[in-house]
Amino acid sequence: MSKSEEIFSHYEIVFLVHPDQSEHVDSMIEHLKKLVLDEKGMIHRVEDWGRRHLSYSISNVFKAHYILVNIECSYATLEALENWFKFNDAVLRKLVLRTKEAVTNVSVMAEAIAREEKGERHNKRGEFEDKKVQAVDFKDLYRLKRYIMENGRIIPARLSGANARLQRSVAHSIKLARYLSLLPYCDRHK
Repeated sequence: MSKSEEIFSHYEIVFLVHPDQSEHVDSMIEHLKKLVLDEKGMIHRVEDWGRRHLSYSISNVFKAHYILVNIECSYATLEALENWFKFNDAVLRKLVLRTKEAVTNVSVMAEAIAREEKGERHNKRGEFEDKKVQAVDFKDLYRLKRYIMENGRIIPARLSGANARLQRSVAHSIKLARYLSLLPYCDRHK
């Protein structure tokens, strides 16, 4: 298959950078952009969530710099990115998700950070009553925290009132957020 016939897919990438390397985040983002754009890919969204406390330590580190990138690229480009993440000591953890379409709007996490900087509180509205929700995003921590018990277990559907599809989406999103250390696995991480 020639380069002109390569199939391009959409990906959402979240990676955590070691806090000692926070000053190099801009150059890392530029390198990532260069890798994608050199292979005729597209970058739809780049969000810098800044330095955040981890829910549990990763390699004896308690803070990390979070970066979210939405790209459209070929599988070969994605492999090059994965290889770059693998051999870059500054990257503590990464998550690559394939998406159905390009995501260009501001993420829930970026909105929450902006609200937090302004000093506003989260809007307390009905959980799923206001609209038909098919899935919950792993970046919506405020909503996900309501589906976790004090001991860290995920609340079952019979108690949460969610249908089976929504419960699977909530459980999957909680597991992704736990992997990125946005949520704790249990109550002993404090």
